[in-house]
Amino acid sequence: MFAGAVFPGRHESDPHVFRRRVLLVGAGMFVLMLVGTAILWRALEPRYLGRTTDEWFPRWVQRGTVSSRIYPAASRTNESPAFLPVLMRACQSRTDLSEVLWKVASDTVPDEWLLRVGRPVRAEEVRSLAVQLMARNARQAEFAEALIGEFPRLGEGEQLELLRDLGRFRIPPGPMMPLLDRLLGEPGHRIPVAAASMVSGSPELARSRAVRLLDVVGAAAADTNLLAELFVPLSSVVYRAATWGGVPREGVALLEQLATRDNPAMRVASRLTLARVDPDRHPVDRFFREDLHGMSSAELDEVGRFFRFGLGGFRRGPVASNPEIQAWMLLVLQANGPLAPTTVPTNGPERRRMLALKAEILRAMSQFSTPSRDLHDAALHLLVEDDVPLRRAAAEALERMGPVFPDAVPQLGAAIARGHAPLPLLRLLGRYQRVPEGLEPLLTELAAGRVPSGWKSDPLIPGDRSRRSVQMEARGGLQEAAKALLDRTGRPGTTASPRG
Repeated sequence: MFAGAVFPGRHESDPHVFRRRVLLVGAGMFVLMLVGTAILWRALEPRYLGRTTDEWFPRWVQRGTVSSRIYPAASRTNESPAFLPVLMRACQSRTDLSEVLWKVASDTVPDEWLLRVGRPVRAEEVRSLAVQLMARNARQAEFAEALIGEFPRLGEGEQLELLRDLGRFRIPPGPMMPLLDRLLGEPGHRIPVAAASMVSGSPELARSRAVRLLDVVGAAAADTNLLAELFVPLSSVVYRAATWGGVPREGVALLEQLATRDNPAMRVASRLTLARVDPDRHPVDRFFREDLHGMSSAELDEVGRFFRFGLGGFRRGPVASNPEIQAWMLLVLQANGPLAPTTVPTNGPERRRMLALKAEILRAMSQFSTPSRDLHDAALHLLVEDDVPLRRAAAEALERMGPVFPDAVPQLGAAIARGHAPLPLLRLLGRYQRVPEGLEPLLTELAAGRVPSGWKSDPLIPGDRSRRSVQMEARGGLQEAAKALLDRTGRPGTTASPRG
């Protein structure tokens, strides 16, 4: 009975042992395959100066490190085309598991624990820096030639970012022109607009391509949704058209079409550019003396943006270097007609924007241009406006210009008597060393720290409390200015303390 019996478990476990061994062998082969793939991948990875992409762009850094200091070695390249494969590989970086786990840890683990370990570098950070280095190195002709060949391998996002960085870093477009010419004819709008924006910055290269550049702008501007996204580069191309010189008739026709668009940026940019490229049919006087008063507040915003950024405005170079722009600014300051339509309230957005535009222009011209009689007279005229910020801007502009026209002293005195921005005007009269007729009683009261009955200076502007003149006025600057003026003109000041 027991001789032929089979003990339980003696042979039944053999299949399990076999399966276990198969699984172990399979797992070992899988691990070896991963290791082999990693070794092969590393061997095939592009190298520059003996370093791979992961060595140029480490994936882990000390937490809180400033981005510009994460990759000091990569930022000090010698602009060699041999570095381009490394950058191309970095441009293809994608989010990995370490970033996801780090984000989860950042939301749950105390910060003092995380400060002791490194953090993974975001893939978008690696891509952005790689694109920046490509753009900076494109100054070198050989690198630019290699970059043109590799450009199609970049994703659309990296292509757009590269084109924008080329313009942001003011890279001369000459070496990249074979690529840019091809991109101007590409389907879609974002890539051609970015290419047109870069080419438009070089008058020599843009002059022969004026029609193509404006055609790109016109095609993109026809898409209302896209225009809202790209209005800055689109209007920049239009503004620069005024500096190309010799815009052909077809280009002028395209500008006239853009001037009829519903978008304020396109309308204003095109009309201002037409005033330069075709002044006979589109005189600038008509724009500033007639059309300006019929503009919406959005269009007036665009006029201000033109003076800030268009044609080398006062935020990109001294206005004094462009007499034409100075003349246009004066036309805005001298514009006194009613805003259209006539039903617009006196405190409506259009009027407020016009007054703010004048104040902005006044500050710019008084800082960067040589004082002229026209500018001085315009500032004097604006002292009687009923807008307090504009009056203050006019008074400060007159003070910056200095005592250049003594016949203005009576008007300055009249403004002080009305309480219009008295502090900068009192300081200006001190430099003239003259007291206007009838103003001495008021000055004597102010020097004694008393405010005469019936006299009230302009209220302090809450948003302007950081301005120097406002701070001084709040700290008793009127008394000090009045005493200084009386002392300079030989009239006895007073040493009485101001009232609490």
